[in-house]
Amino acid sequence: MKFVNLVSTNMKWESEDGKFIMLSQGVQGYRNYCRIEIDGIFDTELYGIFNSNLFIDSSDYITSGYTSLLSADMKRIPAQGFFKYRDDKFKVKFVLNRTGDPYWDNWEGVLNRTPLQESELNAKYFYETTFENIDLSLIFGFKTYEESAFTYKLFGYYGDTSIEFSFGDNYEFSITSSDLLTANGTYSSRYDGMDLTFSQNDIFDIEGNTIALTSTNTQINFDE
Repeated sequence: MKFVNLVSTNMKWESEDGKFIMLSQGVQGYRNYCRIEIDGIFDTELYGIFNSNLFIDSSDYITSGYTSLLSADMKRIPAQGFFKYRDDKFKVKFVLNRTGDPYWDNWEGVLNRTPLQESELNAKYFYETTFENIDLSLIFGFKTYEESAFTYKLFGYYGDTSIEFSFGDNYEFSITSSDLLTANGTYSSRYDGMDLTFSQNDIFDIEGNTIALTSTNTQINFDE
């Protein structure tokens, strides 16, 4: 089977039966937010990893240590022309199913790709993304897989001050430093980052109540 390179950002991959959705957001497209219908319930949050195969992990993966909840072989779909392939869809076949739902046993189907509108983005699912405001010396991002997947917590610095940023529900966020709440409010997402609008701000020296952040792939040195 040819290597399947379908990594892309700000895209939605969806099965034709509507039971599987994967959203690729942020600065890279290897690790993605997924939702899948299991036993008739469509609210299971998963973590999808593109490689030459597709691996789907659940929050149980972090503690149980098994390889994946689901994994699938992927195959590109030919297009017109010599060695041409579709880049808007691909075939998948699940070869591992630990969901307990027999629907996904050896399931085969096609995932179709459509661009995400900016209004559909959610920075909460910008996996492995760093957020920066250079003018404020503000930077935060993910530490490790175990500390980022499903916790929706980011870590970083405001100048020399360590901070922890937490995504909440309904586009809410909070920021703590030394376990003390220092700021909270709501966020809105952009293709290139997110904007924070503060209800409380006891830490940032700014005019107004909004900070614009840019998403990057900058690596943060947490050992300093």
